[in-house]
Amino acid sequence: MIHTVLEASDLKLELLVEGYEFPQFDTGPDGNALLAKIDLDVPARREPGGFHSSLDVILYTHELQGFTDQLRALAHEQTGQATLGSEEPGEALSLTVELSEGKGTLQGSLATTDATRRLSFEDIDIDHAFVRDTLTGLQEITDAFPVRGDPHAD
Repeated sequence: MIHTVLEASDLKLELLVEGYEFPQFDTGPDGNALLAKIDLDVPARREPGGFHSSLDVILYTHELQGFTDQLRALAHEQTGQATLGSEEPGEALSLTVELSEGKGTLQGSLATTDATRRLSFEDIDIDHAFVRDTLTGLQEITDAFPVRGDPHAD
């Protein structure tokens, strides 16, 4: 089990990855699905009354690895964008990190697995330290749970 926290002044997202959903598979989507829990807190100063959500989600190793690679490039360049997931139905977690000369914003969303409810957040101020800390946490996850085989194989 790996735990990491993505924290900015107006948001705290805790990600707890329990392990592979189907450890018996070593390729394909099933072999690369991870069981995870996400706790999201948006404080009262950002959202009237504040907001907390906790969801069990499925994340995929190749998507986390791609996001980690994008963050690594962003940490080096300090200008650009890194994206995980999208806001399409079926996507539990969406994150977009944008930096310009070391300062930027975070936006994203968290949705229930049936996509009936989605919490979106935007314009969360971040900086190079956020990118570095997020990269460190995600690198720990991708090291512990690497992409297995071809994630797109049947």
